Amino acid sequence: MTEVADLVRSELLEASPEQIELAMQQAEPMVLRGLLYQLTGDDEVAATRIEIDPTGFQTFMKVVDDDVALLRRRAIEFLDGYRSAGAGSLDIGPEERLPLSLQLTLGEEINQEEFEFCLEELALDPWVRCLEWQLPPPQDRLEEFSVTVIGAGLGGLNVALMLERAGIPYTVIEKNAGVGGTWWETRYPGARVDTPSRGYTHIYGAHFPYSSPFCDWPRTSATSTGLQTASSCGRTSSSTRRCAR
Repeated sequence: MTEVADLVRSELLEASPEQIELAMQQAEPMVLRGLLYQLTGDDEVAATRIEIDPTGFQTFMKVVDDDVALLRRRAIEFLDGYRSAGAGSLDIGPEERLPLSLQLTLGEEINQEEFEFCLEELALDPWVRCLEWQLPPPQDRLEEFSVTVIGAGLGGLNVALMLERAGIPYTVIEKNAGVGGTWWETRYPGARVDTPSRGYTHIYGAHFPYSSPFCDWPRTSATSTGLQTASSCGRTSSSTRRCAR
């Protein structure tokens, strides 16, 4: 099964027991419910009870108060063991456990189509949405074909990377001096994403080490895709081949 990360989690190794406990107090119990079950297969975690959350404007489920403490305690126990083992690469657990783990997180049953969508969003395969040639075209045909991408915003950068991986020549035309689109132009003090950084990330960048749960505009603009720009970006009347490569 896919490993969660290849890096050592230095922030966990350096954290005090008090910091770990505080972090778990801030963790969403429904997420802990599904994640802990996926990682451990703990039936007691799976048996935690849920009810409708009366505080939301939409219908969401929440873990009943009496069971939240169990989830936080089990999470701390898991992190303690993981840290003692060096906090290195972590396997996500058996694939056959994923359907129930996702249902435990969402608080409802999901069908196969919904499961496949959630599986993509987990980014276990970060390139699952990329083009995979069933029969790769001849190289000379690829070289004769070119795609022009207008704008190096988040959508344009995503297209450029997909073309890059497919081996299709492309040109990105961008009027600004750097990439990011809205996130290049929106620079007022305090500007940042209003959704968690992970939720604003293409799945192939899911493991990017964001500096904040809600990143500010320079970080969002510069690192949202991991692509680098060539020096000629920003010339309105011209473009640079593979400008976003």
